[in-house]
Amino acid sequence: LSSLKFKGSKDNELFYTYMDFLSEKREIADTLNAHRKKAVEFRQDTTAIDLQLKELEMNVLAYQNDLVQKNPESITALMLLGNKDIDIPALDVAAEELQRARFYYYRKHFFDHIDFSNPALIRTPFLYNKIERYLDQLTVQIPDTISQTIDEILLKMEPANETWKFYVSHFLNKYAKSLVIGMDAVYVHMVDQYYSKGRTTWVAKETLEKIIDNAEKLRPTLLGKIAEDVTLYTEDKQPVRIHDIQSDYLVLFFWAPDCGHCKQSMPDIVKFSEKFKDKGVKVVAVCTKGRDKVAECWDFVKEKNMGVFYYNLTDELYRSRYHVKYDVRTTPKVFILDKDKKIILKNVAGEKLDEVMTEVMKNDGKM
Repeated sequence: LSSLKFKGSKDNELFYTYMDFLSEKREIADTLNAHRKKAVEFRQDTTAIDLQLKELEMNVLAYQNDLVQKNPESITALMLLGNKDIDIPALDVAAEELQRARFYYYRKHFFDHIDFSNPALIRTPFLYNKIERYLDQLTVQIPDTISQTIDEILLKMEPANETWKFYVSHFLNKYAKSLVIGMDAVYVHMVDQYYSKGRTTWVAKETLEKIIDNAEKLRPTLLGKIAEDVTLYTEDKQPVRIHDIQSDYLVLFFWAPDCGHCKQSMPDIVKFSEKFKDKGVKVVAVCTKGRDKVAECWDFVKEKNMGVFYYNLTDELYRSRYHVKYDVRTTPKVFILDKDKKIILKNVAGEKLDEVMTEVMKNDGKM
């Protein structure tokens, strides 16, 4: 790096000078650490080496502090500050509370050295990773908490317009793609707070309409919502209202006879129903075929021994609009409802139902 020259670029010169310095000190540290390793192997005193390593560390810190003080607006200074460790002081708490207190102190001060309003931050490589760590590792993984945290970060970024725009888009896409059950609520929050309010003026009209429409489709089935009541029908045309089914837990399973994943899942769900039917769990299977194809549903029910379910239902004429009310764009689609028909889980794979329901019932004190 020492042979590189940059004309008219103080930031680049500063950065590469620092990297040369760091490379030189790292070589010395590697040599000292190798000597120390041998000394330990031969049970020799390492005090002198330890002192040299400590002195080396102090030299690097002094160089970094001097660089930041003399060049506070440089990209290199921003990087050094952004990656600076959080020094946790001695905390006056009970021993059993110390770990928790240290965590909350660390989280509270995680962004102490970052000025989100600085537009230059978007050009630094560390910011993205730091924010991802804060959201994924230092924030309780509950949609409401994550949404609040995102709002706090974006509020600090507002003066830096390009940074703000980038992260508004990033957070939307991050939670649109999330495979974690329930995180679609963060996506809906992003749409409500930023996209629906006309704040994302850079998004094309057609794209914006699709984003908002997707949020509206997700909204009725967010965790914690009361599931929509729909009337569906048995094979002999008897109406069944979902909210009339009394049970501690209701597993609502939307499927189609020509769906490969449904065929794979069905044996697991049949087995699950047999195991849990006397434990306050009722399985209701809803075939998504209608009109002239509804007969395929009943043939499949008989073929796959689905008579064990509490109900097998269809909506031949699609009058209930369950596709909209339960966001059934693809199959299989599984919902677990509590006795009040509140959605407590969804999109659980058939082979995981036993494990998941067991955990739910344990948490509720019912197993």
